[in-house]
Amino acid sequence: MSAMLRRCCPLPNPPPQGGGGKRVVTSPSVHDERGDRIVSSSSTHGEREDRTALFPPLPRGGGLGWGRGWGHTSARGFTLLEVVVAISISAILVGFVAMLVSTPVDAYIDQSERARLTAASETVSRRFADDVRNALPNSVRIRNIGSRSIVEMLRVDAVSFYALAGMTPSPDRDFDAIPDDVFFAFGHTTSIAPYLSVGHDGAGSARDAYAGDDITSSFVRISTGVNGQERIELQGGFAFTSPDPLHRLFWVSGPVAYICDSASNVRTLRRFSNYAIEANIPTSSADLNGATSELIASNVAKCRVECSGPNQNICEDVLVLEANIERPASEARELIRVLEQVALR
Repeated sequence: MSAMLRRCCPLPNPPPQGGGGKRVVTSPSVHDERGDRIVSSSSTHGEREDRTALFPPLPRGGGLGWGRGWGHTSARGFTLLEVVVAISISAILVGFVAMLVSTPVDAYIDQSERARLTAASETVSRRFADDVRNALPNSVRIRNIGSRSIVEMLRVDAVSFYALAGMTPSPDRDFDAIPDDVFFAFGHTTSIAPYLSVGHDGAGSARDAYAGDDITSSFVRISTGVNGQERIELQGGFAFTSPDPLHRLFWVSGPVAYICDSASNVRTLRRFSNYAIEANIPTSSADLNGATSELIASNVAKCRVECSGPNQNICEDVLVLEANIERPASEARELIRVLEQVALR
């Protein structure tokens, strides 16, 4: 019984011999870095207190130790299998996210490109038809050479009418005889077109504007003070060869050409203006010295022009333009077809 009591409740140390009644009491034990117990220094008061059992040393790092014993932490890493599984799951998740994001993005890009194709076709139709409808009568001529299609015309800015006999105060100021170098024009216009013409009957005719017949840039306009009336004085000895059947005066801004080239290294439709009038239709942009070039459409895969009527090179009835405009070659192969028919009469 006494042995059990000693193991359970140990008695305090007996006082030292010859110590004058003083008792030495040890302070709480301290442990070194390896967890080994270090004997504490002695104290001269109190009773001995062994707190080692009540306050065991904490593991290094301040946590509870597992695995290799008290005071030691685990340093276990990832296995190769765990890394492979994590990468596989991440790849699957990224794939799903990419599918969810790419679908609306692709749809937006397709819609934008289709809108661009539609806008390009509308630009071609609007610009081409506007120039053809404002061309000097019988001045539209075409040519197809390999991958190139060319359309040329003399563009009219405004139309006036000249005076006949009995329409003006002065009989020598009407336009009832050929030649007449001074006459009156009605329907005053603010056009500053550099050319004046009374008509064009086609290439090789007696009234061929491309050859310089019945079109001139040597004239003077004088206002008469009467609303809608001007005095026209031709200069340089020029004279019109014949009057217009409808007594019209055409204020011509100059020639305009459309060159559509579907060659793989070009694929453009361009408009050319501000160049000199020539007798022959141009075959390429190299023939248009000093011309102003304007890009109408790009990525043109096909282009052709045709005229109805007995003369296939001079349009008298209907002009047809056919062109295919594609999306860039690096994207989905989509195209829009432009088919423009313009009546010339």
